[in-house]
Parts: sequence; structure tokens; C-alpha cells
Amino acid sequence: MNVKQLVGMQVFAVDAGKSLGTVERVLFSPDDKRVQGFLVAPNSGLMEEPEAQRLLAVDAIKHVGHDAITVDSESVLETIADGRLPNGLIAFDEIEKEKVLTEGGDEVGSVSSIDFDGESFQIDFLEVSRGFMSGNSLISVDNVVTVGPDRIVVKDAALDEPEPDTTIVDDRD
Repeated sequence: MNVKQLVGMQVFAVDAGKSLGTVERVLFSPDDKRVQGFLVAPNSGLMEEPEAQRLLAVDAIKHVGHDAITVDSESVLETIADGRLPNGLIAFDEIEKEKVLTEGGDEVGSVSSIDFDGESFQIDFLEVSRGFMSGNSLISVDNVVTVGPDRIVVKDAALDEPEPDTTIVDDRD
């Protein structure tokens, strides 16, 4: 699964059949190399007072579908102060376009996305844009050394690994 698939996705409470809002930001732990949660922007109209942002921990998710994320009830969402992230978590949009550098000092490109397992939420790959005409590369999360404020550092060997087969098989027939 790719983080860009989730931003803007609706979150529904199964017990009430109610939309709780949309995924605004994807949060991950660089230490655990795992997506930990989502900031959910509540549904509000233009004339309504904006509600506080809410955190949806991945452990509270019932299912991530093609069109929506479901949870048992609204009570699984935790209200947090706007602009604040839980300690140790980084929002994907904070590292999107961040430069990727090898330990040897070579610029690889910039982060364009993150791929993760849709059930365990473990991050599998960083998708790195190598430039306008060069396309994107997938770098295994095992090759990530540091996620810092200025650069993401990867092992030199990250450039030597073959690209994984990411063919998607749709068996809904």
C-alpha cells in the first residue's frame, strides 16, 4: 500500500454508519519503521466552527478498503492539539521531497512516497524520485540509516539492490 492512496480517504464508524472525516496526514515512526496512525480532519462546513484534529492509531483500524477506512466506533479517535504530533512520530508530508543521501555522500534523489504492508503497517520501501527524466526507485527500508531534519541517509548498498517486483494482482474476478 502507498501513503498517497490514504490521504483524503474517508474514515467511517461501523457502529453508527457515520463518516468521521478524512485522512489528512499519515504518521510513522522512523525508529519502528512502521506507520503508526493518521490525523483525521473532521467533516465541517464553511460556516461551522472547525473541530480539533483527531488521531486514529492503526491498531484501532477495523479495515482499510479501496474506498474507505473503517473503525468500530468514533470513540477510537483521540483529540489532539492542532499542529502537535505524538512524540517520536513524523508526518509523511514533512519528509516528502526531502533529499536522500548515501553514507558515501552521493545524492540519490528525493522522497516521493512510502510503501507499506496494509495489514502490519510495516514500511517496506521509500519511493525516491531520481529526477524528471530518470523515474523513481524503491529503496528497501532496511537500507535506511537515518531520517533526519535535513536528509534521509541510506546505505551505499541501497543503490546496488535490484528493484522489487511490485506487480499488483487483482483477484476480485
